[in-house]
Amino acid sequence: MTKSFFKGAAGAIIVYDVTNAKSLGNIAGWVEDFRSHNPDGVIIVAGNKCDMPPEKHRVTDEDVDDVMSRMRPKIEADGGALVHMRVSALTGEGVQGAFSSIALQLAERHLGLKPLSR
Repeated sequence: MTKSFFKGAAGAIIVYDVTNAKSLGNIAGWVEDFRSHNPDGVIIVAGNKCDMPPEKHRVTDEDVDDVMSRMRPKIEADGGALVHMRVSALTGEGVQGAFSSIALQLAERHLGLKPLSR
């Protein structure tokens, strides 16, 4: 994907595959590519294929926590936001929630709306 897709974007949903540990390792690079154009953007990191049986998952909660904890301080220091969610493109689980979360955060930030209780 070309980095020009990130220009002017206020938010991004960056997806990794919970059945492929290498895909989680690529998240930091995608986040940095996005942030190079939008340092104060809202980022949802979405673990896809959560519908798969747990024995097929190759990404643990600890793996996700480690990656997110390394990225979060710098992102938040620059005025950005970073959220992790689990989704399934197959069943639709969590997909609406991911889009709703990013939309709410952007509305709160750019339209001055007060945060809703979540």
